[in-house]
Amino acid sequence: MFLASPHDPLLAMWSPGPGEMLLLAVIALLLYGGELPEKARHWGKAFAEFRRNLSGIQNDINSAIYAEPPKPQRLQHYPEFRDVEPLTPAASPAADPLAEQPPADAPRPDEPTD
Repeated sequence: MFLASPHDPLLAMWSPGPGEMLLLAVIALLLYGGELPEKARHWGKAFAEFRRNLSGIQNDINSAIYAEPPKPQRLQHYPEFRDVEPLTPAASPAADPLAEQPPADAPRPDEPTD
């Protein structure tokens, strides 16, 4: 008794049997004749290059997916600035914007005087 797995009919449909392989060989021989070894070599090189490019793309995708995130950078310490006093605003009237305002009861320059 023959017990088949559920995947066997699908695989049998896509894999050529010996008769189909012989038919493909005869068709290839009729189409290409003496150039068949050159064409087979060319197809083999093209297929190998396609596979190499496909694996390069797959490696790029895998490295992007499984890459570790970059470690956060630590703040650098500069000891030469430790003894310097911080900058303070100058004590001039130009540094204080409120010191330049005229008093509230003074007439404004754009208003006409009586």
